[in-house]
Amino acid sequence: MSPEDFRAQMQALKDWGYTPIPLSLLITAINSGAELPERPVVISFDDGDITVYTTAFPIMQEFGYVGINYLVGNRLGVEGYMTADQVLETVAAGWEVGSHSMTHAELPKAREASWEITQSKIDLEKALGVPVDTFAYPFGLQNEKIMETTARTYRAAVGLGNILVQSPTNLYYLWRRPVKYGWDVEKFGSFLPWNTPPGAGN
Repeated sequence: MSPEDFRAQMQALKDWGYTPIPLSLLITAINSGAELPERPVVISFDDGDITVYTTAFPIMQEFGYVGINYLVGNRLGVEGYMTADQVLETVAAGWEVGSHSMTHAELPKAREASWEITQSKIDLEKALGVPVDTFAYPFGLQNEKIMETTARTYRAAVGLGNILVQSPTNLYYLWRRPVKYGWDVEKFGSFLPWNTPPGAGN
């Protein structure tokens, strides 16, 4: 995605009255009814690609937005991906860190799915020194056994793709939608619940 497209999408969120929040706040709201701002949204990034740091992070800083980085355990510091120091710079700005498995494996097919889920948390917390409390299923793929392992390890997990098979309240398969390359603001707004300013009719 170009910086211009991403900035336009962030501007649209501002124009439409959205407030990006940490995923931890959403979890607290689900668990105990904590108050959320009007039109809350969680902005997440998978894999730990360096462009999150070089492009998305500075643009989101312009708007005062926070996000969450879902990192692959064996890609931290690898060429093309963020270093620990870069991730920690986002954390200092209010971002959170989650796990996206050790190797980005398709977990339902992986022989060591439990290791993918649990070891990534251990390694990332050791490397970064910050909590890694949530998980993003690689490719959005999971099954009952994988969700059970995730529930023993994390506070919550997020899906990907069709929200009809995800849930707004199941902490281990929370709603998440991908934003695809080349989407203009109209397309970006087409799957959001509000795509006009507050008080404009929706």
